Amino acid sequence: MKNIDAYYKKEFKKARYLQPFMDEVEQEIEAFLNREKLIGVDYEDYLAYLESGSRLESEKNYFQNRKELVALGLYLQWNQDEKAMKRFKKLVWQVCQEYTWALPAHLKEEASSFKDPKTTLDLFAAETAQMLAEFLIVFADHFEPLLLNEVAHNIKERVLNPFYDQSWPWETFHNNWSAVCGGCIGIVALILESEERKDETVQRCLQALNCFLDGYGEDGCCTEGISYWVYGFGYYLYFIDLYEFMTGESLLEAEKITQIASFPGKIQWDLQRFVPFSDTTSVAHVPTSLQSFFYERLGIIPLGSKEVSSFHFDHCYRWGHLSRVLWWSIPLDPYFIETSQAHYLADAQWIVFKSEKLFFAAKGGHNDEPHNHNDLGHFVLGRKDQLILTDMGAGLYTADYFGQQRYEHIHTQSQWHSVPIINHQGQSTGLNYCAEVDFIEMTSSNCQFHLNLSQAYDLKTKIWRIFQLDATLGELVLIDKVEAQHAYQTNFISQELPKILDGCVLWENLQLTFQADLYDVWVDRRDIQNHFGQDEVIYRVCFVSNKQQEEYRFTFNVSLN
Repeated sequence: MKNIDAYYKKEFKKARYLQPFMDEVEQEIEAFLNREKLIGVDYEDYLAYLESGSRLESEKNYFQNRKELVALGLYLQWNQDEKAMKRFKKLVWQVCQEYTWALPAHLKEEASSFKDPKTTLDLFAAETAQMLAEFLIVFADHFEPLLLNEVAHNIKERVLNPFYDQSWPWETFHNNWSAVCGGCIGIVALILESEERKDETVQRCLQALNCFLDGYGEDGCCTEGISYWVYGFGYYLYFIDLYEFMTGESLLEAEKITQIASFPGKIQWDLQRFVPFSDTTSVAHVPTSLQSFFYERLGIIPLGSKEVSSFHFDHCYRWGHLSRVLWWSIPLDPYFIETSQAHYLADAQWIVFKSEKLFFAAKGGHNDEPHNHNDLGHFVLGRKDQLILTDMGAGLYTADYFGQQRYEHIHTQSQWHSVPIINHQGQSTGLNYCAEVDFIEMTSSNCQFHLNLSQAYDLKTKIWRIFQLDATLGELVLIDKVEAQHAYQTNFISQELPKILDGCVLWENLQLTFQADLYDVWVDRRDIQNHFGQDEVIYRVCFVSNKQQEEYRFTFNVSLN
C-alpha cells in the first residue's frame, strides 16, 4: 500500500473558486474565538430524549459542537492562527471525553435501558472517529504527543475494537447506515488499525459497502430521497477514493455506479430542488465536491452550480462532507438544468418528466422502502420553478417517528399524500404492499403511466391509478378506477391555499376540474413542523365520492396556467 500521508498532506492553495466557502468559515471562526465557553451535550439533553423522545435538545448542542470543531479544522489548513489552534486542540480533547459519540436516539433499546454508550457504533460515532483519525494526519505536526495518544486511544477503544470484536446489524443494511458506518470505519482502519487486523477490518467494511450498493436497483434510484443519496453515496465515495489511492484497485467502473451518480440530474427540477419523495427535505443540495468528483472521474455533467457549496449546506456539519468541499471542489462550468427530459426508473417505479412548461413525477414501488411513506401512486406537479402539488418530505425526527407510531405522523401516512383512500383506509405497510406497473409510454411531449394499486391496501378489490400527461398543453388527467363499490376519497397536497369553486379548484398557477355533483370537496389545513423543527402550513383538498356509480371511475383534470 502507498503511504497514507501522501493522500492527505497535499499542499493547500487558496483558490479563488473556494473563497466564498472560506469566507463563511472565517466568519464562524471570528464568532467562536470571541466566545470562551465550549459547547457540549449535557445530562439534561440526554434526559430530554429518554423522557419525551425529543431529539432537538441533544442534537442542537451536538451539531453545534461539531460545527465549531469542523470550522476550526478547515480554517487551520490555510491560517495557522495560534489562538485558533489552541481552541481547536481543546475541542478535540473535549470530544475525547464525551459520554458517547453516538446520538441518544441510537443508544436507546427500551424505555429506560441503554447499550454501552461509549462503544455503540452508530452513524455519528463512526463519523466522529473518521474526523479525528484524519485530524491525526492533517495536524500531526501540531498535536502534542498527549493529544495524539488520547485521540488514537479513544478511536481504538470506542470504534475499532468494538467493530473488530463483534458484527453489527448495519453491516448488512441496504441503506445509508452501511455506507456511512462502513465508509468511516474503513477510513479509520486504513489510518490507524494495526497491521495484523487492518485487512480483515477493511474487507468487512467493503462488504458493508457492497450491501449498501445492493440497496440500489440498476436504475440508480435512491428511494430514501436525495438527502440520503448525498449522505450514503457521499461516504461510500470518501472511503472508496482513499482505498483506490492506497491499493491501486479501481471500484468505480461498474455501470451501476454511473447510474447512481447520475440520479440527482434525473430528479432535479430547480437548482437546489429535487423530487421530494420519502424522508428528504424541501431544499436539498448536492455538494460541489461530489459534482466535481463525478465530472472528473465519470464525465457526468454538473447540476448547474455556479459557485462552491456553502459551509452551511449540511446542517449536521459533518467533517466528511465539508472537508471534501475544500479538497475536491473544482470550478464548474455554469451548466444549466436540462429543460426537457423524461426518465423512468424501473426498479423504483418512479417516473420523472420535465419540460419548459412543467415538472411531473409519480411513484409506485412498495411500502417497505428505507424511510418509507405509505404513498404508492403519489405524485408531484408544478412548473420548473415551483411545485404546486407537492410532498412534505421528512418530518421532525423523534422516537415516535421511527417507532410504532410512525404512520400516525402526517408526513408518512397515506391520508396526507396525493393517493386514493378506499373504504376510509390508507395503504398498509410492508414489502407485500406494492404497486405493479401495467403500462408506461413516454415521448418528448407526453407520457402515460398506469399503476395497479390493488396490493397496496388490505382490500380484496382491484384499484388502478392512471396518469395521462400532455406536456405541450401543460395538462394532466388523473383517473382512479375501483373494481367494486367502495367509499372513495383522494387528496391533493399543496403548500399554497387553494380556492374551491363549482367544479374547479384554483391555485395561483394551476387549476383542477372535476365532476361537481360527484364529490363532497373541502380543504383541510394543518400547521406542522418540518424536519428542522420549523413551522410550516400544509393543505390538502379532499374529494369524497357521495354517489353510487356504475363504473367506479374517478377523473380529475389538472392544468397549469
